[in-house]
Formats: sequence, structure tokens, C-alpha cells
Amino acid sequence: MTGIQLPTPPTDRSHDPDHPPIAADRAVPQAAAAATRSLLLTVAVILLGVAVVVLGVILLLTAADRAELRAENERLAADNAELVTTNEELTAGLRGWEEEFLEPEWFELGDPVALFATDAVEQLSIDGAARYAFVAEPGHLLEVVLDPSGGDGFVYLELVDDRGRFVGFADIGSFPDAGWYGHVPRDHAWFILDRDGSYELTVHGEGRYGPNAAPTALTAQLHALTDGTERVVDVSEPYPIDGELPIHTFEGRAGQLAIITMTSERPEALDPFVRLYGPTGALVGQDDDGAGGLDARLVVLLPEDGRYEVEADTFDGGWSRRPSREHPYTLTVELVDLG
Repeated sequence: MTGIQLPTPPTDRSHDPDHPPIAADRAVPQAAAAATRSLLLTVAVILLGVAVVVLGVILLLTAADRAELRAENERLAADNAELVTTNEELTAGLRGWEEEFLEPEWFELGDPVALFATDAVEQLSIDGAARYAFVAEPGHLLEVVLDPSGGDGFVYLELVDDRGRFVGFADIGSFPDAGWYGHVPRDHAWFILDRDGSYELTVHGEGRYGPNAAPTALTAQLHALTDGTERVVDVSEPYPIDGELPIHTFEGRAGQLAIITMTSERPEALDPFVRLYGPTGALVGQDDDGAGGLDARLVVLLPEDGRYEVEADTFDGGWSRRPSREHPYTLTVELVDLG
């Protein structure tokens, strides 16, 4: 009897579906997975490091910007404090000047007197100073006329709206030499009213005040315009630093009202000053600060038909000077038919 013969196990199970691979067979794929995970981790660490570096740079730049802004704010605060101090000094100096030369007891203004409640024309008598209030509509013109028989001197007019905002100022009068520092004597002052509401006009009798001075006779008239304005000059350009002064011309008619405005983006460097010459070359009018601040506005009634010239100048302490840089300025001329 022969013995039982057992089958010999197969030596290659790689293709036997009934016998899965042993652990040794799975070692290679697991090593590849581990390597992949290690690579991903390394990439993640690198990206995290880059992000940290970028964030650090951003924080440094932001800190630098904040430091620069703080320095700029401190500089602006110091400039503002200096301006406040200067303003206080100027105000104190003005008050001292008023006390010394104007004697404020002559200038008790009191409550404003109502104008134009029943008539568009008012006859005023000013003894020292006075304040008037009136209501107007946009497009109205206020005309103030000084009686030329009142003698030498001039009257200073200041107009504000119901919120105290500056509208304009002017001086009217005559002078002994008929040419005070090149000033053209005039007996009219005009104000453009472009807001709806109430206004307040203050009149100071500079050169006409005092215990022995005769009252100043003024006529105030409110004009309601029916015709629009025609802009005949509209210039915006750099102001030249050498050569001739800029000259702008327009054609006008006798009786038209010319509104000439010159403004500057840098009035501390370029202080607008305008002069108007008539067809014969005679100086018709000039203005320094009539538009508020240092900007100029000349409002004048044209005396005759013909070509007029507007000279755009700059003012400094009574003498014309040229700015060191070509600062921009604008100049407009509008003509109004009063009818």
C-alpha cells in the first residue's frame, strides 16, 4: 500500500485569485504612498513658510505706512496749531488796531434795519457804521450808490448771507488825489446775490466817521434781472512767471454790468489782482480780494461801447510780483444787461 501523496503548494501565487498577496508583496505600494505624503507635507511646510514671510512683509509695510501717517498727522496738527496761534495773534492785532484808530464806541451797530420791505430803493444815512438786512432771490443784484457831494473819503461795505457766509465786499468813495495807490474812485458798488434767502449788509464810514463828520448819504437798490448773463471770457491756464502780464479782451456796451472774477489754486503764492481798461486805455476799475479770501472780483458798470482789456496780475504788499512757479489760475468775465 502506497502512502498518501499531498499536493505540492504552488510557488507563484501572484496570479492566483484564491490566494491574495502576502505582506511582503504590499511593501512597495505602501512605500510609494509614504513618499507622496512626505512630499505633500514638505510642500505644505514650504507654502506655509512663504505665507508667513509674505504676511510679515505686509505687516512691516503696514507698520511703516502707519508710522508715516502718524508723522504726517503730527505735522498737520503742528501746522494747524501754528495757524490757530497766528490767527489769534492777527485777531488780537486787529482788535488793537480798531481800539487805537477806529474807536469802537462810534461803531455800535445794534440790530439790523430791514430794507426793501416796501420799495426796491432805499435812502440811507450812515453815521459811523450801520447794519441792514434784506431778503433776495437768486439772480438779484444789490446796488449801493454813494452821494458824491459828501466829500473825500470812502465807505466800506461787507455782505454776508443768513448763515454768516461771505458774499462780497467793496469800497466806494472819492479821494483827494483821485488815485489812491492806483485806486479808481467810484460811487457805485454791486453785489451778485446767487442764493435765495436773507442777507446782511454792514456799512463802515471809513474816512467819514468821527464826532464832527457829516453822515454819509447812500442809496441802496435791489435789481431783479430778467435777462441771463453772457460769459465772454473763460480762461484756465498756468500763470506765466516771466514776460508780459496776461491780458484778456472782450467787447462791451455802455450800461452793461461786467463781473470779472480771478481765482487761484495757490493764493498764498499767486494772489489774484485784476484791472479793467476801457476802449481809450483808461483804467476803469481794479480789485484785489472782492471774491473772498485772496481771490479777486470786480463788478463794474461799463462806461462806453468798445473793446475792454482785463489785466490778470498778482498782488503782494501793494506791489505786483511774479510767482516763482506757474500756478494755475482762472479768469471769467460775465456781462449782464440791466435793461
